[in-house]
Amino acid sequence: MRNAVLAASFAASAVAQAQTAVPVQPQFNTDRFSPGAGSADILSVGSASVPEHLDVHLSIFSSYARDPLRLIAVADSTQQVRLLHSQTLTHLGASVALFGRFEVGLTLPVLIAQSASSNDLLGPLIAPGQGMGDVRLVPKAQLWRSEILAVAVAAPLTLPTGRGDAFLSYGSVTLTPELRVESNALPVRVAASTGIALRRGREFVNLSVGKALTYGLAGEIPFSWLGQRLAALATLAGEVELQQSGGVERPVELLAAVRWLLPVNLTFTFGGGPGLTNGYGTPRYRMFAGISFDPSPAIRRSMPKPPVMVQDAPMPAPEPLPAPADPAASADAPVAVAEAPPAPPAPSPATPAPAVPLALAPTPGFQRAVRDGHLALLVQVQFARNAANILPVSLPLLDQVIEVLRNMPEIRKVRIEGHTDGRGKPAYNRRLSQRRAESVLRHLMAAGIDTSRLRAKGFGADRPIVPNDTQANRAKNRRVEFVVLDGPQPDVAQH
Repeated sequence: MRNAVLAASFAASAVAQAQTAVPVQPQFNTDRFSPGAGSADILSVGSASVPEHLDVHLSIFSSYARDPLRLIAVADSTQQVRLLHSQTLTHLGASVALFGRFEVGLTLPVLIAQSASSNDLLGPLIAPGQGMGDVRLVPKAQLWRSEILAVAVAAPLTLPTGRGDAFLSYGSVTLTPELRVESNALPVRVAASTGIALRRGREFVNLSVGKALTYGLAGEIPFSWLGQRLAALATLAGEVELQQSGGVERPVELLAAVRWLLPVNLTFTFGGGPGLTNGYGTPRYRMFAGISFDPSPAIRRSMPKPPVMVQDAPMPAPEPLPAPADPAASADAPVAVAEAPPAPPAPSPATPAPAVPLALAPTPGFQRAVRDGHLALLVQVQFARNAANILPVSLPLLDQVIEVLRNMPEIRKVRIEGHTDGRGKPAYNRRLSQRRAESVLRHLMAAGIDTSRLRAKGFGADRPIVPNDTQANRAKNRRVEFVVLDGPQPDVAQH
C-alpha cells in the first residue's frame, strides 16, 4: 500500500487550471505500510520461514502517516503543497501454515481517518475519511532450509475491494512474485526479499504507477530487559518503477520497532520511522502499533494426550508365563520375565507424596539423571532435520514438562540444554543445539511459563551420555535436558 509525493512545476497555467474543483479518481494506493500476516514476518518485509503444520497467527496493526500525499516543486523541493494531511489505517491479518512447507496469509486494510486539503493548484481534493482497502492474499512456499538459511517464494495478490477515491485501491488485481531469503547465522535474524509488482498502469498529475521492482531488507535482534523478552526490529523497503525514471517513482521508507513477547502467546509491537526520499509512498514520518496472537500452542495443549504417559503407581508385576510342554524348548526360551525387576510394593495411603513430582520419574521418552548435583530430566525431543522446529510427535512430552513447571512453583530456575550427536562440525553442532534449546524455551514461554524461570544453553556434542559409535547411541545423545538449578533436588545416592 502506498503514499505519494508528487512533483509539479507550480506553473501559472497549472494554477489557472485548478480554479474549479477537480474530481479525484486516482486508483492507486497511498499507504505503503503493509505488515505481513506471517508469524515470522518482520513488519512489512516477508520471512522465508514456515512454522509448524496448522500453526495459526492473528494480528492487528494500526498506523498513522503524516502528509502521505503532497506536491513538491521540481525546482525547489522546499515548496510543497499537502494534498492529504494524515492517514490512519488498521490492518487485520491472519495466516496458517500447512505441512511445514507452506503458509497462506491474508490482510485487510481499513481506513479509520483521513484528512484532505483544498489548494490553489488542484482545487478541493475530495477523499473519503473511511473505507476498506484492497484485500491482500499471500501464499508462500519454502524451497529450502537449513539451520542457518531458508529460501522461499511468495506471490502476494491484491483484489480490488478498496475505494479508489480514498487512495486505497489500484482498481484491478495486482500480483507481486517474490523471492525471499532468511539467515540465522548471526545473533541477528536477517530477512530480504525482492520481487516484481505486476499491475495496470495508473496516472495522477505527473505520477505514473505501473510495473515496479520491489525490495525489502529487515533485521531482528532479541534481547531481555527487566526479565522481559524483547526484540529490536528494523526494515528498509521501497520500489523502483520499471517504466519511469523520475524520483517520484522511487519511494524508500525506514522503520524501526520494539517487539515485546509475553508468555501468553501475545506479542506487542511499537515503532515508527521517516521517509527517506520524495518518492511516492513516502510520508514525512509514520507511527504504528500492533498486537499479534499465536493460539496454536494452546490448541495443542487442549488436544487429547496419548495414554499412559505418566503413571500414578507402579504397574503390577506380570503374570508368570505357563511352562512350555517341551522341556527342551524351555531351556531355549527367553527369560525376559525372569530378568525384569520385581515391582515395588504399592505405597500405603499414609505414605507422604514425594518431593519430586511423579512426572519426573522414568517414563516413556523421559530419563532422570543428576548433573553436578542438580536434578536433570532427559527428553528425546525430535526436531526437523538440521533445524530447530519441534516436530509434533514431541509436543506431548513437552506438555508433561509444562505441567511439572506449572504445578511446582518451587522450581524457580531451569536450564534447558540442547545436545547433539558427534556428527558434523563442533561449531555447527553448538549453534544447532543452542537454537533448539531456545526453540524449546519459546515453546514453554508460549505455554505460560514465566521466562524468568528459564535459561537456554546449547552444548553441541560436548557432553555425550554414551559413545557416538552406533546409530542407537547417537539417537540417545540427541536430547534436551531440563536441569533444575534452583528448586527441589533428589538424593544423589538414589541414582
